[in-house]
Amino acid sequence: MKEWISVDERLPESEDNSVLVWFEDPGSIDMVHIRDYFDDITNGCSAEGKQLYTKLYLRRTVTHWMPLPKPPMEDGGGH
Repeated sequence: MKEWISVDERLPESEDNSVLVWFEDPGSIDMVHIRDYFDDITNGCSAEGKQLYTKLYLRRTVTHWMPLPKPPMEDGGGH
């Protein structure tokens, strides 16, 4: 069973993949693309000088993440 990893402990490796994240506010789980949420690469800055489209976990208060589980295996029984 996969365990939640604190963003204070470590961030996911940068790759074209997704992970589950826990948003502190409003207290929900969602799937996010790693490069969109965690990479340092900027896509410009807002008028206030804040990064856009990356390090989004800082704005949405992601506290934990975990790798996605493996998909279910086909049992061949049609269920």
